[in-house]
Amino acid sequence: MNFKKNIFGKKMSSKFKIGDLVSWKSLKKGRKKYFGVVIDIFIRENGGRSIIYSKIVRFSDSKTVTIPIISLKLASERKIYEI
Repeated sequence: MNFKKNIFGKKMSSKFKIGDLVSWKSLKKGRKKYFGVVIDIFIRENGGRSIIYSKIVRFSDSKTVTIPIISLKLASERKIYEI
C-alpha cells in the first residue's frame, strides 16, 4: 500500500497485504503469541500523529483486533492460485 511520507509504520506497511498470515505478541505479562489473518490496513490519527494499523482476525478466538502494523511479523504471505 502507498502512504504519505510522515506516517509511523510506512516502511513496515509495504511488507503486508490483505490475506497475509501474521503473528504478534501481547503487551501483557507473559507476552502470549497470537496468529491471525490481515483483513484491512489503514491510517489512524493517534496523539497528533498518523499511524498505520492493521485489522486482523485472531485465530485463537475469531475476534477482530486492531494492531499497529509495526507490532506484526509476517508468518506467511497470501497465495494466489489460478483455477
